Amino acid sequence: MGTQKGMGMGLATTYSIIKNHDGHLSVKSETGAGTTFTIYLPASEKQIEEKETVEDIFAAGEGKILLMDDEEIIRETAEQLLTHKGYTVECAKDGEEAIDLYKKAMEASKPFNAVILDLTIRGGMGGKD
Repeated sequence: MGTQKGMGMGLATTYSIIKNHDGHLSVKSETGAGTTFTIYLPASEKQIEEKETVEDIFAAGEGKILLMDDEEIIRETAEQLLTHKGYTVECAKDGEEAIDLYKKAMEASKPFNAVILDLTIRGGMGGKD
């Protein structure tokens, strides 16, 4: 990366960004050995704002979710996450199984509150279908 013409940001742009942040750039070049650019940027004195955590984003909830994915590791991981957050989860490995679970839930008057579908299933019906 960076050895072809037109790659990267360009030295002028990089230098401008560094200067705008009260930093500086040093260059060390040796024939046959290459060039080293060292960037110095001052530490910020501003207080860092607290960001949302995963716990904030995935707040606890309730309800019944149908999850369909052909990859077992994805199903298991998503099911564990959603169950941990308070949801009841039923999993399907393909579209046919998902439709069967959906129909049974509707017939039992216990519909799903949400459905999460993998759009593409190898050798089977996916969310696009």
